[in-house]
Amino acid sequence: MITSWSPDRLAHITGGAWHNGVPEMGLCHVEIDHREIDQKGLFVALAGANHDGHDFVSDINKTNAALVSRVSEDSHLPQLCVADVFEALHDLARAAMAETKAAKIAVTGSVGKTSTKQALHEVLSHFGNCHASKGNYNNHIGAPLSMVRTPDDAEMIIMEMGMNHAGEISPLSHLFDGDIAIITKIADSHIGHFESVADIAEAKSEIFDGMSGGIAILPRDDAHFALLAKRAKAQSLKIISFGTSEDADYQLVSQHPSDDGQELVVTSDITGKMAEIKLGLFAPHHATTAMILMAVLEALSLSVDDAAPALANLKEVKGRGNQQPIMIGEMQALFIDDSYNAGPASLASALSYVASLPHKRKGLVITDMLELGDASDEAHRALIPLIEAAAPEALILVGPALAKIQHRLRDVKTCHHFANADEACKALAGLLQDCDLVFVKGSNGSGAPQLATFLSSYSPSTVNKGAAYVS
Repeated sequence: MITSWSPDRLAHITGGAWHNGVPEMGLCHVEIDHREIDQKGLFVALAGANHDGHDFVSDINKTNAALVSRVSEDSHLPQLCVADVFEALHDLARAAMAETKAAKIAVTGSVGKTSTKQALHEVLSHFGNCHASKGNYNNHIGAPLSMVRTPDDAEMIIMEMGMNHAGEISPLSHLFDGDIAIITKIADSHIGHFESVADIAEAKSEIFDGMSGGIAILPRDDAHFALLAKRAKAQSLKIISFGTSEDADYQLVSQHPSDDGQELVVTSDITGKMAEIKLGLFAPHHATTAMILMAVLEALSLSVDDAAPALANLKEVKGRGNQQPIMIGEMQALFIDDSYNAGPASLASALSYVASLPHKRKGLVITDMLELGDASDEAHRALIPLIEAAAPEALILVGPALAKIQHRLRDVKTCHHFANADEACKALAGLLQDCDLVFVKGSNGSGAPQLATFLSSYSPSTVNKGAAYVS
């Protein structure tokens, strides 16, 4: 959107004034990291907990302009000086969303929001120019930044909205003013910041707050569906539901694994038809993704049949269930990387999936779940039957919370515990070398991504060159 704004227009939107002249050429992108900026960019000098962007304005000469709240006298850069850089970024996002003609789709949920956003982006791009928030840019900075970055020719926008506390999604919803809002699932992720799961449902339903009509796509099987539906109706939204319930507008009738994903049968009360879907995603919970995709396609008057090749070609997002072969010792194993993050619901679902796989010698690497507050001990104890049902050949637990359940895992052949990921990495290869499947999941802060990165380096091509394997 910023490519169509003149310097005067930028100043008008933000209520700022230019110093050191105005940019000589059009702005093409916006960055908050001074290392990523180039001659066509606007550097947004945000002040954070550890760094203040203003400290870098005098160091960058290659960019076009900077958005600041105090002018750097040491820089010859054109600087748009505003009262508050953070609020100015939000002003730009609000203007971008008011001016775009694209269909706007917002996504939140306790689990699955990033994977759903990515799948929506890949499938909808089959039909036109589709813009989506990058990575996990889903908070009070990342989401508005993604909105400002919307291309002028975007026909669809997908915006992920996350939160750790109540009141964080509502401002994003007001900036976005979406046409479609999706809630994937309500679960006890971040329960340490809330009194109850119902409070989490209330916080997630803030995604409706800024909508002036439109559609809410909701999980019909969810225990808090009635609460979500009530909040959506208060904004005069049309409700479309998905799930296994007969009351769902999109009902999952059957689900079968295949060599390249899974095959689903879904009935739709919206169209009155039954659809057979080939989905290129392996984990069973992605049936939810498929139903959400169908609901969005129908809401946008796009053909599910035309989307079939894109649905079949979907792949798991890195760190969220993507699969690759690895070689540890003489054994080739399937590595499932589900390391991006974990909460009780997502870890339970993942362990159930692993238990259903036919591999004989499974290696599980699990790190602590974080942000659970007083519910942490109970949540980690609840993993015991799920871990035992997966029948791992080798189990590696990492972190102080999982240390408390190690002695309770009586039906596991081999169980090792490590205080942290650094210690685990030193022993990982030797402990997993007899496994034909290796699965990693846990919270970011407890080291799961570090362990996954370590294991992914054991790709057959790398090992054959002698670069990864250490006995």
